[in-house]
Amino acid sequence: MSCTVVVLDGAEVVIVARSATNEQPERRLAHGLHLGSRLPVHATSTGRILLAAMDDTALEQWLRNHPLPRLTAHTVTSPQQLLSIVYAVRQQDFAMARNEHELGVQAISIPLRDRTGHTLAALNIVAAPKHFDNKTRVNELLGLLQEAARDLRPML
Repeated sequence: MSCTVVVLDGAEVVIVARSATNEQPERRLAHGLHLGSRLPVHATSTGRILLAAMDDTALEQWLRNHPLPRLTAHTVTSPQQLLSIVYAVRQQDFAMARNEHELGVQAISIPLRDRTGHTLAALNIVAAPKHFDNKTRVNELLGLLQEAARDLRPML
């Protein structure tokens, strides 16, 4: 498993921090990702968190100004479908993406908020598909993310 922190930059999210475990030999991040890597907002769980933090006017403007290219057969490319996903993210306060940026890459994200509640970045866990195979495991991963976000809040 690996964990990344990203910020929004236009149509992309930028990785600003990253950690990984070495407990299993399988790959945990999409190929070639490192600090400073840029990924398309619409195809990542972190991007969806950052879109959800926008007010409605800014979100609609973002959707009008940024194409949603297909990266895999699972990538959401419809602005209406992405908008629906973002509204759900606002309600549940987390986002998931499965096989949208790269096949075999699954991620779950939450917002990183400052003391006033303003979302500054997104924190995610990227793991093998088996880690997302049931609701109990997803809830465990969410708990880990929420604990990390609480630990980071005083530094934001």
